Order: sequence, then structure tokens, then C-alpha cells
Amino acid sequence: MYSLHVKSTYFYLIFFTICMLNSILLFSQACNVNITSSSLTFCAGGSVKLKATGGLSGSYVWSNGATTDSIIVTPTASTTFSVVGTCNTGTDNASININLVNPPVAAFNSTPNTPCANTPIVFTNTTVSATGYLWNFGDPLSGSLNSVTTQN
Repeated sequence: MYSLHVKSTYFYLIFFTICMLNSILLFSQACNVNITSSSLTFCAGGSVKLKATGGLSGSYVWSNGATTDSIIVTPTASTTFSVVGTCNTGTDNASININLVNPPVAAFNSTPNTPCANTPIVFTNTTVSATGYLWNFGDPLSGSLNSVTTQN
């Protein structure tokens, strides 16, 4: 018994001779469709490019009805996209989750609310969905004390 594991989308023609008996075997790989994405997250109004691979070119059907290898989508919420691809040996499918990320909303509080001269003011960050911060108090005379990158 002979077995051969081939990892390729091409067919291989193999010739061998056993006891003067010529045989021809034809092997092919099972279909293996995958999706790649320009990003797994997006902001509202943004778009993401999805590309199917592993099937025959032009053989894909996406969950949104598109029939091209690549699609650009602009979902309005976190969404799962799927694709079915055809190969020489059958069909396969793949899925990918694309997640909506809420844009940051910059906000802060200050105390006291009605400061007097020479009274320190405390600013507290109340920003939602941010991953970085830059405080800029707009006073160029304060030099490096004008901007800080800490959350509060």
C-alpha cells in the first residue's frame, strides 16, 4: 500500500513501476479556503477589505452575496463574514469576525468649578474608549509642563 500526503492546490501525476506493472496515480489536496483581512476591528463608518484564498479564482460566494475573491465591507455593527470557495476537489468555507470599535469621546472634569487666583485646579479625565492621552493646557510659556500623557 502506498500513500502520499500532498499540501498544494495543484494536481500531481505520479508514475511508478512495480514488478513491471506501470501504474498512474492522481493525487490532489482537499480544498482549504481562508479569509485574510486588512483589519479585525473598525470604527463606525470605516471599511475593511476581506480576501478569500485557497479556492479557484472567481469561485467564491460571500455571505453578503458578492462573488469576487476580495470584497470591501462597511458594516454598521460587529459582524461575521463567511465565504464558500470551490476547488478541484470540492468546496470549503471560512468565517471571520470583524468587530466595531466605538470611537473615543474626549472629556474631562475640573475642580474647583469656579477657581480663584493662585488656586490649584485638578483636571480629571473622563474619556471613554481611548487607548492614549495627551493633555495640552495651551500655555506655551510653561514649556514641557504644557503637555502630559498620563490618564489623569
